[in-house]
Amino acid sequence: MMSDKDSLMRARLEKANALMLWVMGLSFLFSLYLASWYGMWGQALGFGLVLLALAALLRSTLGRHRASGPLMAILQMAMVALQIHLAHGLIEIHFGVFVMLAVLTVYRQIETLLSGAVTIALHHLLFCLLQAEGYPVWLFNHMGNHWFTVTLHAAYVVVETIVLVTVALQSRQEHLQGDLLSETSQAMTGQQGVINLDVDVPPLTGVLKRFRDLISALVSLGRSLVREKEALGQLNQDLVRQSQLIGQQSQASAQALDELAGAVEEMSASANHIAESAEQAQRFVGEAVTQQQQARAATDTAASASVEMRQQIGQTAALLGDVNQASSAISKVLDVITEIADKTNLLALNAAIEAARAGDLGRGFAVVADEVRALAAQTQSSTGEIANFISTLQQKVASSVNAMRECEKKAGLSEEAALNVAERINASQQTLELGSNQITQVASATHQQHQLAQGMAGGASEMRSRQQQIDTAIQALDALTRQISEQEQNMARQLGMLYLPRLSN
Repeated sequence: MMSDKDSLMRARLEKANALMLWVMGLSFLFSLYLASWYGMWGQALGFGLVLLALAALLRSTLGRHRASGPLMAILQMAMVALQIHLAHGLIEIHFGVFVMLAVLTVYRQIETLLSGAVTIALHHLLFCLLQAEGYPVWLFNHMGNHWFTVTLHAAYVVVETIVLVTVALQSRQEHLQGDLLSETSQAMTGQQGVINLDVDVPPLTGVLKRFRDLISALVSLGRSLVREKEALGQLNQDLVRQSQLIGQQSQASAQALDELAGAVEEMSASANHIAESAEQAQRFVGEAVTQQQQARAATDTAASASVEMRQQIGQTAALLGDVNQASSAISKVLDVITEIADKTNLLALNAAIEAARAGDLGRGFAVVADEVRALAAQTQSSTGEIANFISTLQQKVASSVNAMRECEKKAGLSEEAALNVAERINASQQTLELGSNQITQVASATHQQHQLAQGMAGGASEMRSRQQQIDTAIQALDALTRQISEQEQNMARQLGMLYLPRLSN
């Protein structure tokens, strides 16, 4: 660590000597200007070039040595003494002493300032004595109160030297801290891509103490960031697992929602179909009720017609009975007529016999008797036909009466059947009316179910929209987890650049 400190000090001395060589060169040029005042070119060139050459030699040989500062201060003050001499002791040129002392603070060395102050003090004492003795040297342009002036200049030099020494001490302390800071910073950043916080900072005050506190704070911050990075990594892993779980659940929910939506749509279609079927069944039942009402009316009409027909058949049977009785009476009359015709025929035969006996007198009577017999024969023939007809009529009337009685029985059966059919139609109508009411209720309930299914379908559509929003949020969450993972990796890479000291057990 001391070698690094010495290296920094030597580098600083080398820079200071290079600067002072430039200052020496400028001072030499200023000396040449002053030489033109009184034509003292030989002294300016002789002493000036020697001093400039010694400064260059000093920089090239001892430029990184600690003694280079005091030696360079002696040479600089010698150049100022030359300038005072070339200006014939002009009081304003003495200000160069104070300027040069201030410039020498670039070394941050007490010995350099003291060397410069002692050199210029010896110069003033020596040149004051020599000028007072009449030697060709110049310190003041007039020698009145020269010792007072020397003493006053010495006092100013002492005061400035004390101030500059104080500044140099403080500057050297700060420079030491700066060197340590530089050394520590170099140790921290010596390895490319790595910031080493495992460095030992001396427990000094001021900037180093604050720098040490800063490093301690950075170490604490680094460890905290490491813990936060590990916690962030764990949190990101948990978040990824939760995101994957949510994604799986969302997919399952979306699948179930699609199945639910399909089932709701099928239920809605089924409910609509059932409602249409119920309405159609209601129409069919209404038509069946109407047809049954018409059938009941027709049955009632048929029953009434059966009653009337039975009554008419009874009346017809009664009339046929009367006809049969009349036919019997006519048969009896025909029997009487037949008997009369037989008797008339017998009388006509007797009359013909008697007319034959009477001869010519009975011839006209015989004709009448023949006519009467012919008429009796015709009457017998007609009455026979009428008897046959009436016999046939009586048979047919008897058959008709029997048929009418059968029809009357069947009409009674038809009436009973019509009444039974009417009762059954009435019961069926009541059943159909009850079924119609139930179908109406089913249609109403199915319509409500259809509306409910449509509402559920709307809800399923809204849920599907929200599911899409959830999927979008899950995708955003996945993107966020990827960003967090990238940030975690970046943080890990950044923290990998920090080399933290190990915790002591």
